[in-house]
Amino acid sequence: MIDTFTKDCNYSSHDYYIMDRDIAIKNGIQNPKKLPYFKDSKSKIGVLLIHGYTATPENYIPLCKAIEKKGYTVYATLVAGHGLDANYLNTASYIDWYNSLKYGYLAISKACEKIIVIGESAGALLALLVANYNKVDKVMLFSPAFKTKDKRFPLLKYFHYFNFKIHIKSDRKYTLENEVRCTTFKSLNQLRLLQEFIQNLEINYKYDLLCVIGNEDVMVSVKAVDEYFNKYFAKEYGNYKYSLLYLSNEVYEIDHAIIERDHSKTITMVVDMI
Repeated sequence: MIDTFTKDCNYSSHDYYIMDRDIAIKNGIQNPKKLPYFKDSKSKIGVLLIHGYTATPENYIPLCKAIEKKGYTVYATLVAGHGLDANYLNTASYIDWYNSLKYGYLAISKACEKIIVIGESAGALLALLVANYNKVDKVMLFSPAFKTKDKRFPLLKYFHYFNFKIHIKSDRKYTLENEVRCTTFKSLNQLRLLQEFIQNLEINYKYDLLCVIGNEDVMVSVKAVDEYFNKYFAKEYGNYKYSLLYLSNEVYEIDHAIIERDHSKTITMVVDMI
C-alpha cells in the first residue's frame, strides 16, 4: 500500500537511521557503502537522496559529501531489493520500493524543517511519490524514467512471467565496478508498473520542482519527460515554482545517470540547485 509515512514521536532521526540500516543488514547487505547513509549536520535543510534502478547509496557518496560540505543534512536511502543481485531484486515490488524510503524520510523530517527530495531515473518516480503523500518543500528529478526508450519495454506486461535474466550493458565512464548490472523480466516489470502508477497519479502541487534531463539521454524518453512536465507542472500554483532544464551531453558528458561517481561538474551543479 502506498500512503503517508507515519512519524513516531518516540524515535529520533538517528533511531530511524539505525532501523533502516538494520533492515538492510538483516536482508544480507554486507558492504557498508551500500547501506543507507545519514549525516546530521544540524541544519534546518535536509536532503533525501533516492537512487535509480539497480544502483545503491554508494553511487551517491560523492554527492553526499558535497551536500555535507554545504552544511546540509543528508540521507541516501537504499531502495528495497537493491544492493545484492538479480534474485534479490525479484523480492521487491514497486510498492516495497516506496515503503523502504520511510525511515529515510522520517529521519530527515525529524532532523530538519525544510525537506528536499532528489531522485534519479526510477528514483525520480519514487521521489514524486514521496512528495505526493508526504510533506516536502522541493523535489529535484534527474533523468526521470517516465518512459524508457526500449520499445519492447511494454511487452513485459506479458513476458515477465518467464522471469528471464538480463545483463545490462553500460558505457558509463563512472559506473561502479561492483554495481548490480543484471536484472530480470520480473523486476523490470515492477518498474513498468511504477511508470503506470505515476502516469495515473493525481499530482499534489505543494512543493517546488526542478526537473533535469540530458538532451541525449540513452535510457529514458526525453519527449516523455517534456510531455509529463507540461501536463502537470507547466503552470505555477501559488508560490510554488516549477522548471525543466535540459543539459547538453557535450558539456556534461552524460548518457543517462546525471549524478555519476567522481563527476565533479554535475555534482557541483546539483548542490548549487539545492
